[in-house]
Amino acid sequence: MDAVFLNLVNISITASYIATAVILFRLFLKKAPKAYTCILWLIVAFRLILPVSDSNLLSFTSRFSLIPSTEVLPDTLIDNTIPQFNINVGIEQIDKNINHYLDSRYAEGVTVPANTGSNLMNILGMIWMIVFLAIIIYAVGSYIYFRRKTKASIRVKGNTFICDYISTPFILGVIKPNILLPST
Repeated sequence: MDAVFLNLVNISITASYIATAVILFRLFLKKAPKAYTCILWLIVAFRLILPVSDSNLLSFTSRFSLIPSTEVLPDTLIDNTIPQFNINVGIEQIDKNINHYLDSRYAEGVTVPANTGSNLMNILGMIWMIVFLAIIIYAVGSYIYFRRKTKASIRVKGNTFICDYISTPFILGVIKPNILLPST
């Protein structure tokens, strides 16, 4: 569980690099068609969906990559029976300063509890899983609630419906979305 969560954190960090680049790049695309902006956000979604990192066979990084590192938190963070402080964000000066700071805080002869990184990753992974499940349950519950609330709507044309029980228009559904309009 802890290795999966660590990989998820690393993927999320690299996706945030890409999202930042997309936000900055959008400044230059103000007059371009909105389809280009959607394509840029698909790159971010692709990075979040496809679970690859430098440790896998399939890697999207190169020597000219704008992403500093796809493995910001190393695997040694989980198995720290021998304390190692080696953070790699991909920017050499930052890496050197952070690792020097962490190394200077570690003194020989100090007993470090075994598997503290693994325990921390397990706890963070469980918290993430609980929040993820809560969001999924909320989304499914909301969908069922609104589906029942709009069951008595009247079809106007195609997938457009008028409903007496809603106050604002919205779209309901993912595969076959329906446009629901208030009767007022």
